[in-house]
Amino acid sequence: MSLKVYVIYGQGGKGPLSAGFILFRNRLTGLGYDVVDSFLWKHPDAIIEDIHNLPKKTKVALLGYSMGANCTTWVASAGQKIDLICAYDPSVWSYVNPIEKNVKRTICYSQNYDLFGRVKLEGYNVENIITAIPHIGISYAENLHKISLEALSEIEGE
Repeated sequence: MSLKVYVIYGQGGKGPLSAGFILFRNRLTGLGYDVVDSFLWKHPDAIIEDIHNLPKKTKVALLGYSMGANCTTWVASAGQKIDLICAYDPSVWSYVNPIEKNVKRTICYSQNYDLFGRVKLEGYNVENIITAIPHIGISYAENLHKISLEALSEIEGE
């Protein structure tokens, strides 16, 4: 069984605001994960279509930072089976959808005070992890990446 990992950057795409997430993406690739990072957060329909075209037994993980975290909820709302969402500090500057039962596990990393993030996800099987790390720093946070890596490893082993 294969696993496809979609990395969805925040505002500015693969620019300086997502530098920590770019480093994490490179790490995932180095660990042998099949990573796709060619889709922009503002085009969830393209991600939905790509997932729809995967072989049926492919497991899917969505990792999003900032507006990319918001996008993970939009993609999940299409109803396709998603094995894991790791949402890194969804942005207050746009909406998020509640997580439904088509998503096996959702982890949301969020903080309470920064101007940009602060959104907690709601819905089926959502784990909200509150951190004191500022919005930009969350994309670099090794302690959070370790949780995501463990979750990816768990779905690979199923």
